[in-house]
Amino acid sequence: ELNNCCNANETQNKTTGIASNKSNFKDCYLLQNHPNPFSQETIIEYYIPIENAQASILFFDMNGKLMLTKTIDIDAGILRINSGELKPGMYFYTLLVNREEVDTKKMILTE
Repeated sequence: ELNNCCNANETQNKTTGIASNKSNFKDCYLLQNHPNPFSQETIIEYYIPIENAQASILFFDMNGKLMLTKTIDIDAGILRINSGELKPGMYFYTLLVNREEVDTKKMILTE
């Protein structure tokens, strides 16, 4: 679905409501967490080129409610999520770079 904007490459994520222009971030990436599902700890790997100013990973429940925000370092990195940070359930996690969505993945936390 295209956002009613002058930039046809920009779309809006229906779950998070965050505008996305993925063509600006072709060198950034967000990998699927592993293990998935997880019960104690999971790892999310990412890469953001150093010319970017800021980055974070946001975690949303299935209703689109923001549950957790993690500021991350620019460059290659690993984010560890412990089970105590979220309740068991299914979540979307979104990489934001310079306040724009780069990618979204799904993860499952079991009891």
